[in-house]
Amino acid sequence: MILSFSLRFRSLLWSGWRVLFAMGLLASFAHGQFSLQPVDISGFGKDHPIEARVSVGYTSECKGATYFQGGTVHYSDVSYTIHVVGNVTFTNRSPRKTVLIFRDADPTMTQRIAASRQELVSGNFVSGYDGDRMGISNEPKKVSIKDFAVLRPGESHTIPLATDIAASADAANLNKRLHKAGTYWVQLGIDARPDEFYFSSAAETNFKRKWKGIGTLVEFVLSEPFAVNIKLDPNAPVCKE
Repeated sequence: MILSFSLRFRSLLWSGWRVLFAMGLLASFAHGQFSLQPVDISGFGKDHPIEARVSVGYTSECKGATYFQGGTVHYSDVSYTIHVVGNVTFTNRSPRKTVLIFRDADPTMTQRIAASRQELVSGNFVSGYDGDRMGISNEPKKVSIKDFAVLRPGESHTIPLATDIAASADAANLNKRLHKAGTYWVQLGIDARPDEFYFSSAAETNFKRKWKGIGTLVEFVLSEPFAVNIKLDPNAPVCKE
């Protein structure tokens, strides 16, 4: 399966990124699936030795959303946000190859959702989004080998997951969206590279050269599909702004 989306830079002003992301996510209720500056990410297929398996700890729903459409602000009382909390475990399933994976990799940059596991694998998505690493003006933190987990064959590394799924109970105004309660299947595209490697291509090149004797750097990983139950509970609490 080939996905495409842009991953250029993540803002050091994390709170600002969250605001912009939330605006785009809420706008998806009006416009459907959205993306930011999509480009080819066929590199997700390169790290076959790495398995990324999601364990869902719990989910929660809130109701109501403010979104922007046509230059004006609107409010939808049938919009929902499903918050998913859990873990992502990376496992090196290669019989001989040692790999390096960034300990603070962000697993939430790309999300694809389908009505069944089979449709997800075939690319028949119901919803989803593409994140964008935004331009940064200041040099980010320099990384060292200590910032990477060294995974020998069979070894694993786990990172936390917290992501949101946008849904709506208004089926009349939505086409191929999450507007019905039920179990959906989610797959994440994970960019495992640190910010420094986006700021400076030389930093990534030098890192690979210096530590190639220890292992191969993991760049992009596609998670295994995982199930999320969406209730669209009319009694769910109101979402906080």
